[in-house]
Amino acid sequence: MYKRLPKEILENLIYVKNGNIQCFVHKPSPDGDDDGIDDDAFFKLLLMLGVIDKFLSTIEEVQVAISSKSDFIQKVCFDVVDEATGKSFEPTCPVTKIYDMTVFYIIPVFNTSEGFAALKVTNDLMKRMNVSVNDLHAYAKLNTPKFFPPVVSVLLSSSITTAMKNYEKAWSVTTNGGMNGGISILYDEVLTRLKTEGGCGLVIYPVSINEIYICAYNVRSDMKAASEAFYELTSTQTERLSNNIYDYDGGLNVISIAD
Repeated sequence: MYKRLPKEILENLIYVKNGNIQCFVHKPSPDGDDDGIDDDAFFKLLLMLGVIDKFLSTIEEVQVAISSKSDFIQKVCFDVVDEATGKSFEPTCPVTKIYDMTVFYIIPVFNTSEGFAALKVTNDLMKRMNVSVNDLHAYAKLNTPKFFPPVVSVLLSSSITTAMKNYEKAWSVTTNGGMNGGISILYDEVLTRLKTEGGCGLVIYPVSINEIYICAYNVRSDMKAASEAFYELTSTQTERLSNNIYDYDGGLNVISIAD
């Protein structure tokens, strides 16, 4: 039942659930064979999730992706975490800093309603693929919405704070299944579409690691009120993606801290 896999894969597999990133412990195989190992903890998790067949069928695609640049650039995606979590990736993985958020790069393995497994892109893999961090980010911006499709819904009035009622429109944005929906803060196509629908500007509330709120305005609202709304929305959140609220510039496709 266990699948022997290259050391590079087993050392860099992660499982992400509700923003908690579990890295699997790499243990030498009993026979001392360095070409591959069995990681009991990882396969027990796969069995528990009932996805071991799915994993074994997709991991071959991952092995191709880390050996072929053409496959790699079609599969690399990003994940976005808070700054503190991001520090754990910096020694061995390429990252992109966006204010107090950290973007790291992955090759997805499988995705379920409970979480997803992925292979971290390391500095060594990036060099072997002969790409830069800027290249990674550009490829990931194209690929991530395909692997983790966005889900946009109009916010109900019961979900909107008093300070948010001044906005023209308000939406919740997450991903299919709702896991790690905070990554949608970098989905340019979604932000551009909502800006077109909503007015002259957008304020983004990264309310949790699984969801962002986007509010449209025609006249830029009082940012003090917006900050108060953000505090009200996140005061009970234990897992924040960011401590800031953001403006979206549709012309430049960039976000900046709203002040």
